Amino acid sequence: MENYCVVRSTKEMDYQETVVEAFSLDEAKEIVRAQYIEKLLEGESFIVFAMSNYLGFDEHNRLIFPSGEVSIMFGRLSKQR
Repeated sequence: MENYCVVRSTKEMDYQETVVEAFSLDEAKEIVRAQYIEKLLEGESFIVFAMSNYLGFDEHNRLIFPSGEVSIMFGRLSKQR
């Protein structure tokens, strides 16, 4: 099993939400979808990637995207008027 980092991206900043154990990125995404996706607020998203990749944030608290495979999962999208 491998550890996968789950970063929450909000309008103001990104931050590490949790770490999940899974055999693949696809399995990690399914765990996040089942256990965490309902916790997202409107316009927020989760970014999931293997912990073996670099986890860093810039001076504006935005994720510096790691090398390797990354998945972005959107929660509730804002309603268009």
